Amino acid sequence: MSVPRGGRVATRVRVTRKGVSGDLRLEAPGLPAGVRMFAAPVAKGAAEAVLVFEAANDAPMGAALVPLTAFEGTNASPVGRFEQVLELVQGPPNNTVYFQKTVDRLVVAVTQAAPYAVHVEPPTAPMVRSGSLGLRVRVERHGSFKGPVKLRMMWSPPGVGAQESITVAEGQSEAVYPLNASGDAALRSWTVALLAEADGAKGKVWTSSGPVPLEVAPPYLAMRIPMAAGEQGQAVAIPCKLDQLVPFEGEATVLLAGLPPKVTLEKNPLVITRDSKEVVFQAVVAADAPVGQHKGLFCQVTVPGKGGPIVHSVGGGGVLRIGAPSQPKPGKAAEVAAATAPSKAAVTNPPAARPLSRLEKLRAEAAGAGKEGK
Repeated sequence: MSVPRGGRVATRVRVTRKGVSGDLRLEAPGLPAGVRMFAAPVAKGAAEAVLVFEAANDAPMGAALVPLTAFEGTNASPVGRFEQVLELVQGPPNNTVYFQKTVDRLVVAVTQAAPYAVHVEPPTAPMVRSGSLGLRVRVERHGSFKGPVKLRMMWSPPGVGAQESITVAEGQSEAVYPLNASGDAALRSWTVALLAEADGAKGKVWTSSGPVPLEVAPPYLAMRIPMAAGEQGQAVAIPCKLDQLVPFEGEATVLLAGLPPKVTLEKNPLVITRDSKEVVFQAVVAADAPVGQHKGLFCQVTVPGKGGPIVHSVGGGGVLRIGAPSQPKPGKAAEVAAATAPSKAAVTNPPAARPLSRLEKLRAEAAGAGKEGK
């Protein structure tokens, strides 16, 4: 562990349990002068944790072989020790290990100050199950250093997902590291840290943030999106059923996402309160929207909390079914044609005159002779 003067560096440890199930605390006696270690407790049921080493600005350059000792709860008797397998010689085939050594000490060294430092702002609001949160990161640059800084999570608590890495671009000083929680993420307060990497004058320079608390809490609400259906060129309502779990003050916003192409919403997001049972989005389906079942609908609900907004991702798997415009049935079309045919015939083809009977012909002839005699 190379700890820069006035800076920090983090690593993670794995724990193999044998007959020990409770929370574990780790201690590192014999650290170099001016160096201290923060060790997050290894939570019950967890197998990993973060270690952060920090060196004072005036820590003397030097190194030490440091043991790590594990204790269960508040017990004074150790229950575990440090082991690390070092693979010293590898070769073909497939990087076979030909020589390795198991050590029981960790090398901790104080090195020259890094040209930058990384600070993470502790979140003021929790991250809820099926929710997300962004860690606000600030890069402090020293001297003429302006290069990019690559960040990655040292370790993610059970059920918490993190982007593999992000990069703070050259000359930039701020970024947001996105995190998300699954629906069964472990509910408790955890400790995380970000490891940073940048190119220095003589190679890679590693440093890290300090320990950052991260609380995973129950969600404030749940949602179900029943199947909605509409036709091309028409409007359709998309209802979202709410199940309020934790009361909140003020108004929350509901953003519907995952819509298929060519489908737009009259208004998005919509507003709900703690008493809302349903929210309905009015959508317009274009005439050339893709036909079929679209199963990617979900909602992002932002609830106001005491420490700031709390973001939920709920209603996943909602379905919008789009059909082609309806056509008249064959039988119905025939009825319409039959109903309109007589009126057209009356205009274009008037009925022929009825033939005269024999008596009518004689009367007509007699009337004609009378007119000629006059």
